[in-house]
Amino acid sequence: MKRLIAIAALLVMLPVNASAFDKMDRVDTGMLAAYTVLHVMDWRQTRQIAKNPNVYWERNPLLGKHPSVSRVNKYMLASLATTAAFTYGLPKKYRRIFLGASITVTGSLVVHNFNIGLRF
Repeated sequence: MKRLIAIAALLVMLPVNASAFDKMDRVDTGMLAAYTVLHVMDWRQTRQIAKNPNVYWERNPLLGKHPSVSRVNKYMLASLATTAAFTYGLPKKYRRIFLGASITVTGSLVVHNFNIGLRF
């Protein structure tokens, strides 16, 4: 967990050029909102994995196979904050690519988890 927090801090502190502070428009904001909804859904599903180690195991190597609920909460909060900070720091031309990839990956995790019986 300490590594994740250190990485998040480094990402936020990376120097960026002035073009990185392009304003977020409606599409950017909507994409970040969509990612956030999917992330919270994944968070809830991952908490179910943590509460049922005899039935499920976590595939994220940063969390480990059987993380505690506390570890899941810390990781998911740090991950959400890092993604949001990184999104705001990206130049406009890369922002939607990053958000699109984030939505795709997180959405596929939510669908997989749903298919194995995890609900929201």
